[in-house]
Amino acid sequence: MARVFPKQSHAGIYSTAHQFQVLDYVPRQRSKQKSKPSTLPPILQTVDTKKSKMKTLPTVQPGLQSKPTLWMTSQLRTPLGPCRGKLDPGKTQTKIQLIRTMLRNRRISHQELCNHEDFLSKLTVELMKAIQDMEESSAMKVRVMLQQQDVFSTIINILECSNQKKLQQMKCELQEWEEKEESKIHNLEQQVEQLNAKIEKTHEELSFVSTYKDREYPIKSVQVADLGHQLQQMKESQQDELEDLREVCRMVLASMSNQIQKKKKKLLRKSSMLTRRLSCTRLGTARPY
Repeated sequence: MARVFPKQSHAGIYSTAHQFQVLDYVPRQRSKQKSKPSTLPPILQTVDTKKSKMKTLPTVQPGLQSKPTLWMTSQLRTPLGPCRGKLDPGKTQTKIQLIRTMLRNRRISHQELCNHEDFLSKLTVELMKAIQDMEESSAMKVRVMLQQQDVFSTIINILECSNQKKLQQMKCELQEWEEKEESKIHNLEQQVEQLNAKIEKTHEELSFVSTYKDREYPIKSVQVADLGHQLQQMKESQQDELEDLREVCRMVLASMSNQIQKKKKKLLRKSSMLTRRLSCTRLGTARPY
């Protein structure tokens, strides 16, 4: 918290200087000021002008503080020639007091200025340290966030590669299963063709046997009927087996397709949940800023 220094009032210095000027220019002494030498001693500057970088303090030699008074007293005691009888001791003493007051006020002002400069120097050092600490903290936080982002991006890339590999593997397995099922269906179709050929051959034999009108006709007819019945049963059984096989194939294909869809949905859900967690984590780390 910044300290507030009270402003120094210079009204006393200004009034003192004004009175000093009024006393110097009294109408009855104006005609003699050109020929009369000044009885006031020169103001000695006792303030050290050297200032350090961080702190500035006035250095006043104590021996020099009494020189104006001693010099003034010695000047008042020495004879001034023709003007000795006209010198007013009261005015001289008043001037000396005014000069002392001015010097004291200047010392006080200079001391307050030095104190204020010292405070500002310390405050500047503290502010520079606070700014440096803030910059270091911000840099550390940004560095940690960048490292977390690198880790999260690496995890996402690994998960994406793993999901791609699993999906590719499942596609290959599905393709192999489809090829196997197609091979089985092809074999079944070949068997059906062979059975159809046998049926055709049996029909031909039946038609050939039915033309005979000999004494073996009843036997042949019974055999033909039996063969026809067997053929019909075989066709029905083959048809049922084909339908059952097709139904099984459809069910297996449907179940595999459902499993594949479920796995795809599960993988997509996991990836979306991971993406949400990563986004929530990034938002959580960036929220204090």
